[in-house]
Amino acid sequence: MNNGRIVYIDEDPDDIVYFQDFVDGHFSLETIQVVNESELSDIVDDILNSPPDAVITDFMLNEKATVGFNGQALIELLQERNKHI
Repeated sequence: MNNGRIVYIDEDPDDIVYFQDFVDGHFSLETIQVVNESELSDIVDDILNSPPDAVITDFMLNEKATVGFNGQALIELLQERNKHI
């Protein structure tokens, strides 16, 4: 059964696997792994190019990757560009 489409964003590959296992069979899932020097606007573009029903992001995206933003900044830019997500 597919109850919707989720995009999950995290910098930790282990957490991505845990989340994939958690939603397996319940939702259609796309994952985006934040890596060193990922650009916030590129990640938001990726999300908007495959519009999900929901977006779930880790807050501390800079815990294991060298980036200048966190999950809150990602959600704020995403909502600036599409208030329906």
